[in-house]
Amino acid sequence: MALISLFVGGLSVVNTMTMSVHERTREIGIRKAIGASHRQIVGQFLSESALIGSWRVTGLTLGWVTTLGVNALMGNSGTILFLVTRGWP
Repeated sequence: MALISLFVGGLSVVNTMTMSVHERTREIGIRKAIGASHRQIVGQFLSESALIGSWRVTGLTLGWVTTLGVNALMGNSGTILFLVTRGWP
């Protein structure tokens, strides 16, 4: 069952990446036509992925801080709503 789930998940990632490249092929071609170098195009994609990654880290941090704040407020009454644990060994 896990192997089938892994296979289906892998196909989903491949499909998403293929569609992303297909949708942006025209944009890449236009940038090349007006004089963008290979390095500039790769730099654009890397900076976009770094920005998206930083959003994820920001969201996780904001959620963690909010959870600790709510637990501190509710801890006065003896109730802890959320348990924050490490997600890795």
